[in-house]
Amino acid sequence: MIKYLQKVKPKRQKYKFEKIYSEYGEMMYNIAFTLLRHEQDAQDAVQQAFMSIAENIADIDEPGPRTKGYVAVIAENKAIDLLRRRNRQPVLLADEDFPGIEIEYDGDNFLTSCINNLPALQRQVIWLKYVYGCNLREIADRLNMTYGSVCKLHQRAKAKLKELCIQEGYQFYD
Repeated sequence: MIKYLQKVKPKRQKYKFEKIYSEYGEMMYNIAFTLLRHEQDAQDAVQQAFMSIAENIADIDEPGPRTKGYVAVIAENKAIDLLRRRNRQPVLLADEDFPGIEIEYDGDNFLTSCINNLPALQRQVIWLKYVYGCNLREIADRLNMTYGSVCKLHQRAKAKLKELCIQEGYQFYD
């Protein structure tokens, strides 16, 4: 909550924001979770909603029925925005058993550099298969794709990776 309050300057508006946060936070989370069906995404949507509220706190009424409707609409819109982004780009749900596929490239690993130059979906398939040890059926489930699509994507990713490695000067011996 501190990061939100940093955006709110006058003390009276900080009090109003705190009251909105405490009264409507759970409701906003429930709205976002109903749409997104994923805890972390719902939390992200609520966080974005509160950032928007903090930026516009001067224009928001004191907590009441009108304010409740206003923050509900903001939470719903932020959740819908997240849904749209998620549908545009396939993403993997990270959890404790599957930490995601975000990687750091430190500049001295040739293969990592080539993998990072693959298109996003091909890069995901390569990381899931060779770093996390998932088989192609598990990858298909994680990416919400058919098994055949993932097999073809895997084949194309390997061919593209080989092409990138050759372009960078790595020699292949068949």
